[in-house]
Amino acid sequence: RTRAAGKPLVVARLDGTRNEIAYGGFEFTGFPTLFFVRAGQSDPVKVGERSLEGLEAFLEREARPVVAVVEDLESVTRTKGRPAAVWQGPASGPFYAVYKAAATAHRSTCDFFAVPITSGKASLVVHRKGQENQYVGSYEGEDLSRWLQRLLVESAPEPKKQGVVVEV
Repeated sequence: RTRAAGKPLVVARLDGTRNEIAYGGFEFTGFPTLFFVRAGQSDPVKVGERSLEGLEAFLEREARPVVAVVEDLESVTRTKGRPAAVWQGPASGPFYAVYKAAATAHRSTCDFFAVPITSGKASLVVHRKGQENQYVGSYEGEDLSRWLQRLLVESAPEPKKQGVVVEV
């Protein structure tokens, strides 16, 4: 059972040297390779974590709803080193649907929260690297998703560079 959601977790082991995986998305280059598949979905997420603490943190994060609905701003629990997006507005309707779709697309790099309010203008703030970034664009189309992509890609850790020596 996962601690955060209290839901059962099914773990399966497959010997990749003896079995073929006939489903897309299960790409691997070595063993062991870990994949996470959310209940009711077929798209796997490759798990990069190897330590017990890292695996627990990954599973706790994935077990959470895409957008965690909280009572107020003080209830937002940030994961160390990860950006947090906080939506304040109605937890339904077309603008919230755009936010939730963006959260689904970017959940691997950011924690998403919603603080439902019934009056006033909706707002979105992303907390990252000690800064607050207020969204001021349109809640229609791809504007919000593009803004999050740009903001979250900037905050992602630099990939480890593998050097290649080229003699000229």
